[in-house]
Amino acid sequence: NLHMLLTSFYQPSKDRYKIIMEDAAFCSDHHVIQSQVKLRGLDTKASIITIKPREGSHTLSTKDILDCIEKHGEELALVFLGGVQYYTGQ
Repeated sequence: NLHMLLTSFYQPSKDRYKIIMEDAAFCSDHHVIQSQVKLRGLDTKASIITIKPREGSHTLSTKDILDCIEKHGEELALVFLGGVQYYTGQ
């Protein structure tokens, strides 16, 4: 259960509260992340960062994921990526 998992692992602080997730994750994954952010009294738009594939690509590049982590690292509380991307099989 993702809610139970995030209750344990998503422990935002004043400085580290952002979550990185793929833009095309399961709808239910988006709902879980949004509800966990709201449960902690945080703004979803400020707290959730979504990663999309580069234009012309259908899959996320490792470089883009790492660049996003580097860019937001000081504010990052969690990276939430599924084991298999259900649109592409990545």
